[in-house]
Amino acid sequence: MPIVFSDPATAPSAAGIGDVELETKLVVYASGDRRALVTAGLALTLPTGSEDRRLGGTLVVEPFAALGFVVSDLLIVSDVGYVSVPRGIAA
Repeated sequence: MPIVFSDPATAPSAAGIGDVELETKLVVYASGDRRALVTAGLALTLPTGSEDRRLGGTLVVEPFAALGFVVSDLLIVSDVGYVSVPRGIAA
């Protein structure tokens, strides 16, 4: 459950539940030694936060791809995505 604190200069401060994000991803490639992988996925942000209190309130759809690789014992991950806010919904 995301908790958001908003303190804009032009409005009163607010705190409460923010938007919830759901995400799924699929490994589309993994090297034989499992030291590199490519994934594709979809993130969906549900407007559970209060738009009036500036804690969220926007539906967002974000397809993405990620690349990860292992260096020694460190996993390094990079991703790229496209954010789409459906028409008629203010961001």
